[in-house]
Amino acid sequence: MVVLDTFPFVTRQLDARLISSTEKVDALRLCLKINQEKTMKPMTQKLRRVGILCLIALNLLVAAPSIFAGDKNTLLGKVEVTFTKWVTDWPNMAGLVSGDVGGGTFAGEVLNYNHTDAIDTIEALYHINGRAPHFTAHVNVTQDNLKGTAVIDGIVTDGSLKGGRVQGEYQVISPCGIINAQNGSAGDVCFQGTLVVRPSSGN
Repeated sequence: MVVLDTFPFVTRQLDARLISSTEKVDALRLCLKINQEKTMKPMTQKLRRVGILCLIALNLLVAAPSIFAGDKNTLLGKVEVTFTKWVTDWPNMAGLVSGDVGGGTFAGEVLNYNHTDAIDTIEALYHINGRAPHFTAHVNVTQDNLKGTAVIDGIVTDGSLKGGRVQGEYQVISPCGIINAQNGSAGDVCFQGTLVVRPSSGN
């Protein structure tokens, strides 16, 4: 198909979650028409401008990454989330996220917490509120207080990634330097790391 050669990154990014089938067909028809006209006669300045506008419009429609299969519910591959979080008023957490879910906010609650000088074990809910998708994960965290690192294991319990396996890690940052963290009940400490969500074995 000619349009694939002319607009490779556009066709790779088309996301069924964000673009209706009618919009997708209309957009591709416009791009194909531009490409065909280009092959029949020299590209004019006006046609070049229209082609650029077509690319911009499609890019805006597919701002979020494609992470689902065609049924819109089946997770495809994996989703990586980068986060920075801190304690606000115990046991609540807040923060920021980025990565495959887009820029957004983090919220969380500690459900159970056991502390020793060497190891903390934590059960918590992580709420990831990026541009798309949003999800909640029930996680168990083992934090090595001697190294200042932690490993995360859990499952997505709510949202479009429900059922996905969650694994991750973070590093304890102290001093953190974030004013919101400094005002929290844990002081000038924050936690910076990544989460990876993969399909459940049933998908």
